Amino acid sequence: MKRFWSLYLLVLLSLILAVPSGTAQEALFTFTPPKEGESVLVTDVSRIEIDAEVKAGGSVLANLNQLQSKLERSRIRLLAVREGRIRKIQTTYEALEALNKQNEVEEGRDFPVLGKTYIVEDRGEGALSVTYSDGGAPDWKEARHW
Repeated sequence: MKRFWSLYLLVLLSLILAVPSGTAQEALFTFTPPKEGESVLVTDVSRIEIDAEVKAGGSVLANLNQLQSKLERSRIRLLAVREGRIRKIQTTYEALEALNKQNEVEEGRDFPVLGKTYIVEDRGEGALSVTYSDGGAPDWKEARHW
């Protein structure tokens, strides 16, 4: 749910930053409320590279070479929207890849949510209900991914 609103906020922020300073006194932004049945493909890609050397007195004490990368792609379909707020979605994780490599040692990650479809429902006051699309309860290893 947070990811979906984050996407709207990111688009709004990019529109604000795209307006050159001093060129407009007013800006009009329109927002189309989400509608049931709409779907969106969300892709999150990140990559961090660190290459550091620790020296003392001219001697190299340690080297650090680290690479972290992540690709996450999910398809989200809006199932319930009330009063302009998203209350229930269906999400399918289509792609998940992660690499964590430190000093030539690779560490893989297990993604139990890959290829699965979930129903996420806002129960109010910050509580969410997450089930498989058939109503079954996901394993705790899957729940920690959200």
